[in-house]
Amino acid sequence: MATATLIGAGALWLHFTKPRLSAGLTPGVLPACDSPFTRKLLKQTIEQAPAARAIGLEVLRLGFMQHHLDGVRDTTQLPARVCEAEVFANAGRQTLGFSLEWTSAKKDEVWLSVPQLPW
Repeated sequence: MATATLIGAGALWLHFTKPRLSAGLTPGVLPACDSPFTRKLLKQTIEQAPAARAIGLEVLRLGFMQHHLDGVRDTTQLPARVCEAEVFANAGRQTLGFSLEWTSAKKDEVWLSVPQLPW
């Protein structure tokens, strides 16, 4: 089950998915920035965020999605992807940065975060 959570004072958007072996998520293989799984998760993350709901934001289409770099997060040495996406919404077009990372040592749970919503 996927949920969206707002952390802090609206500065950080987070989306956590724990669908073990769900469609498109293969344990041990971090989804690519432009994968169908990531596209679906990014759309859900944006639309389910409280601030997006407050203004009735709807993602109409995701354009390009590209990978910036492979990185390492914290001392657990779990890989992460830093990505960028073109988002077409009913409030306009924006380019958003976001990241994907593992949340478990088994590498079967993904965390997608969007630092800010520009609308």
